[in-house]
Amino acid sequence: MAAPLAVTDAIFSCCGLHTVIKWPNDILLDGKKVAGILIESRKSDRHITSVIGIGINVHQNKASFENLPLDAPAVSLAVKLRRRPSRNKLARTLLQRLEHWLDVAAVNVEKLLNEWKKHNRQIGSRIELESDGRRYSGTCVGIDPTEGLIVHLDRGPVRIFSASHSSIIQNGSSLKK
Repeated sequence: MAAPLAVTDAIFSCCGLHTVIKWPNDILLDGKKVAGILIESRKSDRHITSVIGIGINVHQNKASFENLPLDAPAVSLAVKLRRRPSRNKLARTLLQRLEHWLDVAAVNVEKLLNEWKKHNRQIGSRIELESDGRRYSGTCVGIDPTEGLIVHLDRGPVRIFSASHSSIIQNGSSLKK
């Protein structure tokens, strides 16, 4: 949860653009993917080691996204801003914000969760997702920082879907007032 917050903070700080988090690993700008995050973790006897990969579309032009087999529309910061932002400034700010949110996570998970919820796109919305090869639909009612997305299923109980085995296929209308 720290990594997507770092990306949203860095983009806002460097470019003045508001982004939203699409669980579990996409950052959207005006409904189009502007960044993605992949995290791989390994457990040993005493430690968990994680590698965080963050990709941000910074300097691509509109033609860069044409004829690509993308699962969702994409955009770059340069396209949105109509100028090329500084990648160095963005990278520096991203690392600073990532360090900040990792420090917060270590001492106050609730603060991290509350901030993440402010930037999330799914909570309070109807969603359709796929998990372990099966499709589900329902209303996203929350997030558990260690377990995953909490969904009240259309046909059944409330269920938690882990990020490692699930992906959102479609977002529906927001139920937030």
